[in-house]
Amino acid sequence: NALADPESYVYLASIQTLVAICDVCPSSIMPLMGVVIAKGKIDIDVAMANSVATSVELSLTPEQRIKATDALIFMIRRRGEGISVYGSSMLETMLFGPNRDQGK
Repeated sequence: NALADPESYVYLASIQTLVAICDVCPSSIMPLMGVVIAKGKIDIDVAMANSVATSVELSLTPEQRIKATDALIFMIRRRGEGISVYGSSMLETMLFGPNRDQGK
């Protein structure tokens, strides 16, 4: 929801949070962001307080997808030359959409 906030400082903070998460586990987050941007939605499992995971579908508005793309661009820039590890798969995802095994 923070990506949809009209206040720039709120959605910029959410973008920086996504980038910081990517710094910790880029091999998971970079492809996930590509899928989210390409599809505009994603199904994720959310852990609840009682330790039970429930599946939730998140849909992004076009404006949120643009802001998610901003986050992905920051992630790419922070990887520097290391982006070559993800380059071809990210390009394929953005051009042709996610594979069947991505974005579940």
